[in-house]
Amino acid sequence: MIKRLRIKNFKSYRDSEFEFGKVNIVVGPNGSGKTNLVDAFSFLKQLITPLSYPPYPFIRWGDYKNIVFMQDENLDISFEMEGKFMGKGYHYELSLNNLQIKKEIINFDSYSMERRGNVVKYENKEVNVPGNLSVFNLFFTVHPFVIVHNLNFLLSDEFLNFMTNFLKDVGVFRIIPQIAVSPVHFTFPEALDENGRGLVKVIANNLTKIESDETKPVYDFLTENNISLKPVFTEDGNIRLHFIEKSENKELILPPTSIPDGFIKMLTILIAVYLLKLSTIVMDEIENSLHLKYIENLIDVMRYSNTQFIATTHSPLIIDFMDPSEIIILNKERGETKVNKVQEPNKLKEKLAENGILLSEWLLY
Repeated sequence: MIKRLRIKNFKSYRDSEFEFGKVNIVVGPNGSGKTNLVDAFSFLKQLITPLSYPPYPFIRWGDYKNIVFMQDENLDISFEMEGKFMGKGYHYELSLNNLQIKKEIINFDSYSMERRGNVVKYENKEVNVPGNLSVFNLFFTVHPFVIVHNLNFLLSDEFLNFMTNFLKDVGVFRIIPQIAVSPVHFTFPEALDENGRGLVKVIANNLTKIESDETKPVYDFLTENNISLKPVFTEDGNIRLHFIEKSENKELILPPTSIPDGFIKMLTILIAVYLLKLSTIVMDEIENSLHLKYIENLIDVMRYSNTQFIATTHSPLIIDFMDPSEIIILNKERGETKVNKVQEPNKLKEKLAENGILLSEWLLY
């Protein structure tokens, strides 16, 4: 679970701090910086757990100039993050300029590691590392082995587990339903991309779990919608997903194009929560494609699952399901995003109830 995030000089965030709880709904006018918060998590994941080496975390935005505050390339981008991993506290600091990482500080439980420039210090030892690699890039898993950069020190199993898995249990999503159910090659990783791609592989590898009580919320969702899943392996090595709908005594085999986007999006979220067991989900415009029935289901998932949610929304309906303490309000002043939370949320709840005003109306007016 992520408890705190401080962002400096990233896109519209000159120096902003967020404090997160179990459910966090980020609201604000168009252009206030909601999507930039999602981008911040995306950037951190691309830097710390890159899909390719050497990492180039700016690829989505073109180059450094397009993500630094006011496009001032002389500024360093920095992040501070605090939270819990496997029940133990961590603190992480990162500062970089373009492809050069200037500082990293990692504190996990009783372990500490510090990087200044190209020098990493752990306990009483030092090692030089490439300037464009995060300390986390020095440890990665090629199942079932952990590959370690040429280091002159050893980590305990507990600290090594943290270094190889940090942020891997955080999902950043902008789900595009038809991409989520598009075919993938059987060699595709068993994971979900930001747009949901990979859902077919995850389902194919875990169909028995999905069809049992092991992931009951997923099973119940499929049953309520009278749908079952059928992965199909093709001769060219791809995996396709068909949906089976029962109609009287007949089974209809439906292609993904015949399935509503809202159903696919909801299925993707449920699988991320109950099958992949992500600790945190960060999602942009979480309400998109979802009917009221699915939104109510989603609110229950946010409330009662073990997964933390950080989501942006424009939907009054989502806002009105929330407690005022769960709302994060963004506004932009002179190009800079300002972050606020509701002060004295309990008093605000009483005031809204007395005056018959919805939370979304209070935020709007």
